[in-house]
Amino acid sequence: MEIATQSTLADTLGVSVRSVSAVLGNGQSTSSRVGAATRERILKAARGLNYRPHRQAQLLRGVKSGVIGIIKPTSLLQTAVERSYFVSQAIQEAGYGLLVNEILWEEKGGHRAVEAMLDARVEGVLFLGDVSPDAAVPAERQPLSRAKIPMVAMGSAPSPGILTVAVDCRQGMRDLTKHLLTLGHQRLTLALPISPEETGVPTPWNFAERQAGFQEAADAAGLSETQARVLHLAPSDNWRDNYAIGREVILRLIESGERPEVLLCSSDNMAIGAMAACVDAGWKVPDDIAITGFDGITLGQYSRPALTTVAQPTEAIGKRAVELLLKKMRGETLPTNELVKLPCHVVVRASCGSKPSLALSLPTQSA
Repeated sequence: MEIATQSTLADTLGVSVRSVSAVLGNGQSTSSRVGAATRERILKAARGLNYRPHRQAQLLRGVKSGVIGIIKPTSLLQTAVERSYFVSQAIQEAGYGLLVNEILWEEKGGHRAVEAMLDARVEGVLFLGDVSPDAAVPAERQPLSRAKIPMVAMGSAPSPGILTVAVDCRQGMRDLTKHLLTLGHQRLTLALPISPEETGVPTPWNFAERQAGFQEAADAAGLSETQARVLHLAPSDNWRDNYAIGREVILRLIESGERPEVLLCSSDNMAIGAMAACVDAGWKVPDDIAITGFDGITLGQYSRPALTTVAQPTEAIGKRAVELLLKKMRGETLPTNELVKLPCHVVVRASCGSKPSLALSLPTQSA
């Protein structure tokens, strides 16, 4: 069935295009001049003939798009998928449509995404995670700023001139490290992706925050550098395999001849890959080495042993980001350059060697 135009409806009903436009074109002052019977005939015919408004024409007349844009990098990580889901849910519950632009890690990806948002006349934009691997992100957002389109960033490093909602990774890793210390562990190694010394690429903000939380807890406990070590690794070239880096961690420990009491992995995927490598190496978890993760993905509770982790508040952070964006869209005054952090919580399971009584004393919930 062809999509009917206002001219089609006018010809079918024997009324003027002006009357049809008054009823269907969001013009309240003029539609009131059309009789009730004629108005009802036009609306009924529009439904029956599959009429759809010309959005571009409406936008040119100043009608709001009713659309919020989401710009996000391509990711297979569960936390990224969950954030996107909860953000989309909150936007639709608020009565807005969605325009999602998922970009790859390529030079012009962010610019193209921003141009798509401008073309669609979105009323607001949410950035989910870093949309570019370098410092060019703020420059990419400048066209949106010039167009006075409200923006909120979520889960990324703080950027100048934009309100950012993020997980308090520092607090989460600090709490996890403190828990491990209460178990009597004294030799801890934190594994992180990216080695600044070898690659010249700075550690991503979220992982730098994890490292800071680990170091704060270790310093407070009086651990030396040899007792609290940080191991950097380059991520796998295979972007579909998020577990390979965990295997690499164990191989590095075997090569060095040093086995810590606890290996703190900066992600659950890394931890699950490390536990699989421990099986190949003949190491028992947690008897020979305790292992923990970070993120709170579902797979962690089904691994054997079940994975101790730090759960991210994916639903809360998504809803909070949308709430703040809607406030900006309504013209409410909010701090422009502010970082809003939401707390994580430790989920204690068997992989860290906790006794059941101690595990029950900490907050737990399904990852």
